[in-house]
Amino acid sequence: MQESGSIAVIVGDKHFNGWVTMYAPGDTSDVHIPSVFVAQHQYKALLQLFNNDTKSIVVRLSGDDLLTWPLLDMLLIVVLSPAVMMLFIYLTWQLRQRKKRKNDIAPTNFVAKLPTYVFRREKCPICKFDICQKVESNERTPLLNA
Repeated sequence: MQESGSIAVIVGDKHFNGWVTMYAPGDTSDVHIPSVFVAQHQYKALLQLFNNDTKSIVVRLSGDDLLTWPLLDMLLIVVLSPAVMMLFIYLTWQLRQRKKRKNDIAPTNFVAKLPTYVFRREKCPICKFDICQKVESNERTPLLNA
């Protein structure tokens, strides 16, 4: 196309509606005209314009600077991949901790069978420190009544 005097090339597929990455298996250093691949809808619209006996059509090719920056893809991979992995590890750890806490709780019927004691705090007559005396009681503690 370049040798015939074209200043740009638009490539499209009238049978397949999808994106194709254009490449050449050989050396393309001698190609100096811009080229673009368009989807099926845009390709058919351009063909219809050419078939309407239009003498000239102005097509503006412009690049998207954000998506053509090669470091953007690498930056996304380097930043987002570890973050997603750490989130997955953290959620797994939280789930295991919750399951472990649930397994560590004693059954209610086992706790209800435990003996209960009431302690009174008194001062020791000799050393004047607080001491606790165990008093047998059949009363249940408020925690076990809950």
